[in-house]
Amino acid sequence: MVNTHKAIAAALSMGWLGLAMPATAYPELRFLRLQLDTDREECVNQAYEVLRREGFQDLKRFSSANGYFYAVGYRQNSQAIVDCSRYSHRQTQATIMVAGASDRDLTVVSELATIIYRAMSDSTATTAPTRDSFSRSPMANETFARFIKALQDSWPRQMEFLSQPARESYFTSEQVRQIITVFNFPQQQEEAAVMLYPRVVDKSNWFVVYDTFSFDSTRDSVRRRIEQKR
Repeated sequence: MVNTHKAIAAALSMGWLGLAMPATAYPELRFLRLQLDTDREECVNQAYEVLRREGFQDLKRFSSANGYFYAVGYRQNSQAIVDCSRYSHRQTQATIMVAGASDRDLTVVSELATIIYRAMSDSTATTAPTRDSFSRSPMANETFARFIKALQDSWPRQMEFLSQPARESYFTSEQVRQIITVFNFPQQQEEAAVMLYPRVVDKSNWFVVYDTFSFDSTRDSVRRRIEQKR
């Protein structure tokens, strides 16, 4: 299960799990997000019950003094973690992460992530959410802060690390600006901007990303490549 632990650690830099490992992108990692009308503690309890009901073993749940709320369990050579972050004063964002021990587990990982997602959606006591209704929600601030730390720690494979959330997650323009500042070279910043633009929920604020670039040539290249993709 070493690769499983590495993949989970890479997802959100979870040093608080005792996984002191370099952040590295793994293809067997899958994560989904949804918003719940609960507080973080209730979210964790709900996640724990969902994992138990779906046959996960060696279950644990945590609500630590430094603000981490999560539940963890194992099934089919895979590890699942549901991380509960504050999304707004009334809502919690549940980040569902599942990782396998090798890339051969990718199908199982995807199936388990979907099972947990649907079960937590169905368990919501308020208006039942659908996947589409939350599909364009950006990362919650707490989750994004841990994501940035993980991205910083993933050097020299930062672009590889970024590629998976760039397919699975949504971001604000300000979050993209912060992501770009992690990269040291203009070419990397350009690639990150072009990669993330389709996942931005507030494209009217994209100018904050352009203002980040030090060179007009980088700014013009990003603008041209984005226009070509439209």
